[in-house]
Amino acid sequence: DRDSWACHQNLSSFRVARNTVGAPDYGLPGREIRRADRGRLAPIGVELSFVAVTLMALIPRDVDETGCPAERYAGALETLAERMLQERCVFFLGAGASVDFTRPSLPTGNELSQLLAKKYGLEWHEHIPLPMVAYYYEFLHDRESLNSFLQDQIGNADIEPSTTVRLLSEVLKALEGAGKKTLTITTNYDLQFEQAYRKTVGRDPGIVTYKGGWDHRDRGRQLYDGLGSEKPSEWIPSDRRKSWLFKLHGCISQPEGHNLVITDEDYVNFLANALSNDPSKRLPTYINGMIARSTILFVGYGLADYNFRVIFKTTVEEAEGRAAVSYAVQYRKTDPRYPETPFERVRWDALDEFWAKKNVRIITAEASLFMKDLLGTVSRIAAQRKAQAAGGG
Repeated sequence: DRDSWACHQNLSSFRVARNTVGAPDYGLPGREIRRADRGRLAPIGVELSFVAVTLMALIPRDVDETGCPAERYAGALETLAERMLQERCVFFLGAGASVDFTRPSLPTGNELSQLLAKKYGLEWHEHIPLPMVAYYYEFLHDRESLNSFLQDQIGNADIEPSTTVRLLSEVLKALEGAGKKTLTITTNYDLQFEQAYRKTVGRDPGIVTYKGGWDHRDRGRQLYDGLGSEKPSEWIPSDRRKSWLFKLHGCISQPEGHNLVITDEDYVNFLANALSNDPSKRLPTYINGMIARSTILFVGYGLADYNFRVIFKTTVEEAEGRAAVSYAVQYRKTDPRYPETPFERVRWDALDEFWAKKNVRIITAEASLFMKDLLGTVSRIAAQRKAQAAGGG
């Protein structure tokens, strides 16, 4: 194959890929390696403009004509399924998981930002983050009006859960059927997870809501719902529930005051609370422990987003002793009619290198298709294990 090949010998852990003839050297880290290898690799008989040597962090959704996952993608799915069946995988859901492109769905963060800006005649650009627009909205009006706006936009019970969230509930049902517990952490305020789980499994999940947007200096403020009488440092999920949902940024059913983390100031308070020395305000010890020992599967986040990096910094990077690889599902357009621009290619290269250093592998797939593949893999491996157990081996 003239377009890609495996580079063995002392480069066996890297991927070597050919870019189109005439493509510029974008000056990304690793260009010295490209130049050094250019002469040595040229005799192989491949026409090169340059050779890119990067860590194997990007994993495309590669399926055959029957929809069966192939090669590295199948390996990633099987790794995730095995970790789930070992109760060592945590789902992390972002706003993109609640979006459905085939039918009415909840607004994206960008759409909320645009609606808020339009409401008060503020200048808007797609790269202005929602927390900044929400901050100015609250400043120009008041918090009650902001919360009311969020309720109107996100609390619409007529909108069915997205395909991604519905398929996730099927994955959780399969895991529960294998006798496994699950933990899902979400920064979404909506109720889609609860609705999909209730419809699929026939009962409510366990739910803990963290309200970290309140001023971190308010020492009397209770930041948790769902822990019962236990302290965050002592709480352990009850066995009465197999699946638990931890709502990291609040819930739309409780929008009062600063219960929802939405503005820039809320994020500052969230950081101060989550990293506080006060154990009553920090994230529960159990949650931090699960993050430290588990593979994390991020679905519905933009890896370049400021909000996501804040979440990653306060959870995954704060977990002491963490060594497990994480995965993040990201949509990447593949339609040859609309090829990526040079900037988009550079962006993907930069994301690849940045997150590879943080032990995050990027699966490039549309979220609902990925979740469908994951459901099939989990169901297959769980059935194999059940058959082996029944046969005594």
